[in-house]
Amino acid sequence: MSPACTLLETCGAEPDPRSLAHFIARASQARPLSRLLLPQLLTVSWWCSAVLMALRGHRLVRGVYVQTAAALLGIHPIDALVIIRLSQTPIDTTPHQLRLWNGTNRRADELDIRLALEVDLGRAPLSTIHAKACAYRDLHANGTFAQQLGGTLLPVIVTPTKTRADLIAQQWRLAWPTGWGVVSTPHAANEHPLGVVWGRYSSMIDSQSLSLLSVVEQNPITERVQISPGIGLERWVSGAPERI
Repeated sequence: MSPACTLLETCGAEPDPRSLAHFIARASQARPLSRLLLPQLLTVSWWCSAVLMALRGHRLVRGVYVQTAAALLGIHPIDALVIIRLSQTPIDTTPHQLRLWNGTNRRADELDIRLALEVDLGRAPLSTIHAKACAYRDLHANGTFAQQLGGTLLPVIVTPTKTRADLIAQQWRLAWPTGWGVVSTPHAANEHPLGVVWGRYSSMIDSQSLSLLSVVEQNPITERVQISPGIGLERWVSGAPERI
């Protein structure tokens, strides 16, 4: 554990020890970050901030967890790991309140949405996209995601253009034809008045629209994975704060 993580642990600044385990330490003597990385970092920050804005004050949101550059075992750092805990019954909240996810066990009336954001700027070789899909496929199959996060992830790729999105989806299908994941552009993701949570995301497997608030669950007996709507749009609107 890095000195910074040790300090956070000592001060009790992070109540969930799993968050500390996902942090990435960067040596002070390392090279400065490349300017080519700045657009990617800004896109990650924009998307995460937009997600938080969409969830803030919502009466169906029990908690939200966001960590950028999240280090998970066996995979390159995920640009952002987002966990949204939703309630089947509305809770009392205020328009500006944002409940943070604290790692407690899920209750019977709750469900968790796990998102893995990957920002693509259009420069990476398609072989890199293919390898990324293989990594998600294998880490799901060997139970890594279930062990570390309590369930599997919905990969979310944001890329500049529709043409690039189609190429990414093609590579994803080749690597993981029985898998899942969505792709979008910043414009499509941000076109809905309720924010990026309800933006336009397309399945990389069959090109159909897929909500970010979809639940990805594996049947413990058949081991088949089912993707089902977590919260429908009508129900989401009914629990929205008055500002919306």
